[in-house]
Amino acid sequence: MKILVTGAGGYVGTHLCGALTEAGHDVIGVGLERHMTRIESAGCKGLYCDLASNGELVLPPVDAVVYLAQSSHYRQMPDMAPDLFAVNTLGVVRLAEAARRSGAKTFLYASTGNVYTPSFLPLREDSPLRDDDFYGLSKQMGEKALVLFAPYLNVISMRIFGVYGPGQENMLIPRLIERVRCSEPITLEPGEGEADTGGLRLTPCYVDDLTAIIGALLSREIQVQGPINLAGPEVISIGRIAKEAGCLLGVEPLLRIAQGKRKGDLVADTTLLRSLVDVPFTPFVEGMRRTLFGE
Repeated sequence: MKILVTGAGGYVGTHLCGALTEAGHDVIGVGLERHMTRIESAGCKGLYCDLASNGELVLPPVDAVVYLAQSSHYRQMPDMAPDLFAVNTLGVVRLAEAARRSGAKTFLYASTGNVYTPSFLPLREDSPLRDDDFYGLSKQMGEKALVLFAPYLNVISMRIFGVYGPGQENMLIPRLIERVRCSEPITLEPGEGEADTGGLRLTPCYVDDLTAIIGALLSREIQVQGPINLAGPEVISIGRIAKEAGCLLGVEPLLRIAQGKRKGDLVADTTLLRSLVDVPFTPFVEGMRRTLFGE
């Protein structure tokens, strides 16, 4: 299969390009000029494209597109909101139309679990969505625009939760690991009525498991009417992450209980995912070991 991957120079992108190439697919990695060396080192052909620009997009003939690109300025809101929506929303529309013209049959869009309204219940694909967050809203708008391409493409919006793994930087789990390593305090927010809290609960997904899921969605040409949650099977708290890191590092984590209460968790209901693909998941303890020791 000939597959085009945008955001190929990012953390998930480089792992996905490598996995798809190793599986025998012909992969084109799309990214910025500064990412070309990284993209080509994953074994795929690099193609420069700035999805935040308004230039015409012309794609080579491909069977499928995986849209992993996202604005690198997603934390700089509202200052960089135009760039955020240019990549996460308008760029999606532009690439979907280019994919249609190129003859692609499948379009996978990397959305996020952050589209959901905070809740203490597991989040299903039909759970309420939030409109008070720039990043989540930009992804929602990308999802909604792609619904209109359903007559022309097999569109799957992948709501991805908590990716982690070796070499990742500046995200939740690597930041927690670094705080444990440096003996810096980690604050845990209790939920209403929780006496002994581990703080926010989430369903992290090891990066190799995520790429295996995406590979399965592509190779089996799975049809999904609507979004799908992509997450790991284990519910893990912030406190548990800190304790696992401390155990592996030989450091006692400094845990502090916040005065305020958290508004919800980020736990995905993966019933739909498990009905579509059968991928063995990496146990969280093993994923943390590989993350810490770079295996």
